[in-house]
Parts: sequence; structure tokens; C-alpha cells
Amino acid sequence: MVSGDKVQRAARFLHEGHQARASYEPIPDEMSPRDIGEAYDIQEAFHELLIPDRGPIVGYKVALTTTVMQEMGGFWSPRIRGGIR
Repeated sequence: MVSGDKVQRAARFLHEGHQARASYEPIPDEMSPRDIGEAYDIQEAFHELLIPDRGPIVGYKVALTTTVMQEMGGFWSPRIRGGIR
């Protein structure tokens, strides 16, 4: 299991980029999830950081369903989901 500190650091990295409207950058290796479970932990922490400005999640979306998008994101399956605000 990923450490809580690592999850929070990765979530803050994503949140800061999102707030700055910065171009996508991969999470640095020291914060990068080792498996899909860790990735979802980071995603959940990122969503928590969004709540004050954007409100709670109201739905979910599945993305990265094409091989090209999976390869771009470094994923091996289309089972990627995310919250919708």
C-alpha cells in the first residue's frame, strides 16, 4: 500500500498544476503510483482537494479507452475512472 504522505504529495502536485492551468506533466517518479490501486488512492486525494472550489463529485466517467490514449498515459487497460463535478 502507498504511504499517506506519498498520496498527499502526488495529489498536491496534480492539484497545483490544475490550479495553475499548467500543461500535463507526469507525476515525478518518487510520487508515482506502483499499481492501479495506488493510482486510485492518489485520484481520491486529488478529488478531496478540489471540493472547496468545485464541490463534491456528482458522477463518474471512464476514459482512456483507446490504445493510443492508454499508451500516452502509460496504462495497460481502459478501466480508468474519474469523478465528474
